[in-house]
Amino acid sequence: MRPSPPARRPSRALRARAQLAEDKGYELAVFHSHVAAPARPSRTDVENIGLWSGRPYLVYSIQQDDLAAFRIEDGLIESLPLT
Repeated sequence: MRPSPPARRPSRALRARAQLAEDKGYELAVFHSHVAAPARPSRTDVENIGLWSGRPYLVYSIQQDDLAAFRIEDGLIESLPLT
């Protein structure tokens, strides 16, 4: 088994884009990270979306220092713009 890569702090640009998605106590989005996988929903993410179906789903890849946004609903994945 290979040792885990050391934890890296997200870049300044990523931290600026990935602010907590909350407004007056209402959850607006899911923020999720993958240690060594790309910034896109995995099959497990899609299968376990549950109550988050249809809401923005942000995935951060720690290894690639990349952030992407999606909407997952009825097993379909839609890419969303990051603004």
